[in-house]
Amino acid sequence: MKFNGIKLAKYVITASVCTTTLANEGISEKQIERFATAITQINHYYIKPVTYQSLFDSAIKGMLTSLDPHSDYLSPKDIKELQASTTGEYAGIGVEVIPDNGLIKVISPFDGTPAQKAGIKSGDIIVKVGNKLIKDVSTDEAIELIMGPVGSSVQLTILRAGSAEHIVMDVNREIIEIKSVKSKVYRSKLGYTKVANFGDTTAKDVKEQILGMEKSNNIKGMVIDLRNNPGGTLTAAIETSDLFLDKQNLKNDLIVYTRGRLDIDNMEAYATPGDILKNKPIVVLINNGSASASEILAGAIKDQKRGVVMGTPSFGKGSVQTVIPIDYESAIKLTTALYYTPNGISIQAHGILPDVYAPYTKFPEQEAKNNISAILDNINESSLDGHITASKTAAQTAANLEKKEKQAELAFTDFQLYQALNLLEAMSLNSNSPEKRS
Repeated sequence: MKFNGIKLAKYVITASVCTTTLANEGISEKQIERFATAITQINHYYIKPVTYQSLFDSAIKGMLTSLDPHSDYLSPKDIKELQASTTGEYAGIGVEVIPDNGLIKVISPFDGTPAQKAGIKSGDIIVKVGNKLIKDVSTDEAIELIMGPVGSSVQLTILRAGSAEHIVMDVNREIIEIKSVKSKVYRSKLGYTKVANFGDTTAKDVKEQILGMEKSNNIKGMVIDLRNNPGGTLTAAIETSDLFLDKQNLKNDLIVYTRGRLDIDNMEAYATPGDILKNKPIVVLINNGSASASEILAGAIKDQKRGVVMGTPSFGKGSVQTVIPIDYESAIKLTTALYYTPNGISIQAHGILPDVYAPYTKFPEQEAKNNISAILDNINESSLDGHITASKTAAQTAANLEKKEKQAELAFTDFQLYQALNLLEAMSLNSNSPEKRS
């Protein structure tokens, strides 16, 4: 599991804030007595033996999970998992989930993980793990059931929008090593970077790979693919966004800001001088699996008019969670602020709306083989019977057609990316027009 939009609070500051809050509100002896009595009675009368430690832990967890889907209690095991998730390696099936009406909802499967290979999709509702019905079970308990020995499998029962029947699938458990950034060059000059999540090295990896593409291919622009990226750390989102935003070219150099109840939770992040792409066009791809840190980057690019956001509306996870230690072994993860884009738009529960709407489309394999020409809309002089062939350009025309057909094959495996590349190519041509150059 990954915890999105998090920041670590300094223990001394956190402790002083908590102490002040308690002093101002005043916890009465009657409230403490009532709480202690309830725990004592449960320990004594409950049908099965239950320790005071587990009751206290459950009480803390219950308080937090009743606030919102993202606040939670972190046991020593959870803290280790949190640390592992930000470095990009942990055990599991590779899926990001949140509680949803007493069940578990999938934000997104990570690319290349067992969850994605098994066919789990954003928006799926997990109702059973094995024979265990996931009803009013905490997220942590559900995760405990899903996780297990590496090499074993877990059976999940899923409800999916648009499907009349539930879906049962077996998913393998593996050590999940998330490669945060993957890059490729399309059509010789169009850069493509897939950011799977925002971890400690994401900004550094993005920078290195883009500079490598610039050096070897002198790319004309970049598609930044944030689809099914559930987020990561706030720092990584800001650093990655800053790569593409030059302070000197912006009227408002904000990347993102947060607003919370306390002054220490109010933060503004600003762009610095320099743009790694030197103002070359950008298309950002998003979908309903793009959340948190992904929405920060997409929102900054959109509001600063640095590029075009394309795809479907994002998830809408616009809250900040602060990890606050409560002793030397455990902590609480508490929602303390909301994210806002440079134009002052709250991401929470709204998400980022794309500039260009491009829904996910998948063509049947046979249809793909038979209809490449339809994608190309290849009706021109050369398609007419008896057309005159210019001998000097015949070979070149054939080569260009073959090249276009090869490019069109992508439309049947990833139509959104195909559209994004077409848009990027058009934007790069426009940016290089004589009017622009002057």
